[in-house]
Amino acid sequence: AAQGSLADSAVQPAALGAYTLTADLATVATSGLFADLASKPTTLAGYGITDAFDGAYASLTGKPTLGTAAAAATTDFATFAQGALADSALQAAAIGSSVQAYNSNLTTVASHGTSLQVLQTNLAGTAVEWAALTASSATNLDGGVAGAVVFQTALNTTGFTAAGTSGQILTSNGAGTPTWETALDANTGLSGTTLNSSVVASSLTSVGTLTSLAVNGNLTLGPSTSHIISTQTTIPTVTDDGNQTSTVATGSTDTDGQITTTAIAHNAVTVTFNASYGTAPVCVISAADVNAAAVAGDAGGAYVTSSATSVVIHSVPATATAQVWNYHCVGH
Repeated sequence: AAQGSLADSAVQPAALGAYTLTADLATVATSGLFADLASKPTTLAGYGITDAFDGAYASLTGKPTLGTAAAAATTDFATFAQGALADSALQAAAIGSSVQAYNSNLTTVASHGTSLQVLQTNLAGTAVEWAALTASSATNLDGGVAGAVVFQTALNTTGFTAAGTSGQILTSNGAGTPTWETALDANTGLSGTTLNSSVVASSLTSVGTLTSLAVNGNLTLGPSTSHIISTQTTIPTVTDDGNQTSTVATGSTDTDGQITTTAIAHNAVTVTFNASYGTAPVCVISAADVNAAAVAGDAGGAYVTSSATSVVIHSVPATATAQVWNYHCVGH
C-alpha cells in the first residue's frame, strides 16, 4: 500500500523534459560562490569596464606639484637610523670648547695646537702633546745610485747626478745638471784639452805633458824665468842635394833646431819633421855661423820653403862652404 502511494506521487523520467539532474550542474550553480566561477575575466575590460584607472601616476589628474627631491633615488637621502646618528654626532667646532678630555692624559690633545705644531708622545711616553716640528738630519735619501751626488734641479726639487768614473771631477753647468769631467793629471798628461781664458789658476806644473793644448784668450808665461821649450823623443832627419852628409843637431825638434851642411856644393837642405803638421807651418831661418851669414849676404841669398812634412833651406848661388843654420817653425 505504501509503495502504491509513492508510485502515485512519483515523477517519471520521461516527464522531466528540460530538467537536469543536480549531479550534472557546475559547482557554482549550487554554491553561488564567485570563487567557484570558471573562466573568470583577467582584465577590467573583460568585465565590461573600460574607464578604470590604469595605475600610472601620469594618468592622474589634479596631481600636486612635487619638488626636485621627488625625482632623486632613495639612496640620496639619509635613512632614519642615519638621521638619528647625525643629531647626536659631535661637531668639530665643539672639540676643545664644549667637549673636553675625559682624563688627564688627553688634556693637551683637547686643546688646539698652534700653526705647524705636530702631535707627539712626551719623553716619558705617558701622554701626548703638541710640539713644534724640529727638522733633524736625514739618515738616507731615497733614490739615486752609488757614486751619485745630490743637487737641486729646481726650487724645492732635488736630483742626483750620474755616477762618475774613478779620478773624475764634478763640473758645474750653471743651473743645469753638473757633469763629471776628466781631472787634470800632471803625471799622465792630457790630450786635446782646452783651457778657457776664464781659468785663473791651474794645477799644471812642470811635471807631466800636454799633448795638445788650445788656449782661448791670452797665454801669459811667468815668472820671468819661464821659457817656451820644445822637446821630442825622435829628432827630425836632414837630407841635401849634395852628398847627403848634412846633420841635424841633438835636441832639435819639429818646432826649432839647428842643421850643419857640409862643404859640398848644394842648393837645398831639407829637414823632414818627425810628425806632420796639419798644414804647412810658417818657418824662418837665421845664420848661425860666418859661412851661413856670408851666404845670406850674397846677391842670391838664402830663403826657406815649407810643407806639412818638411822645411827646406835654399841657397843661391850654390856654395861649397859648410854652413850652420837655425830654423824655427810655427804651425797655424
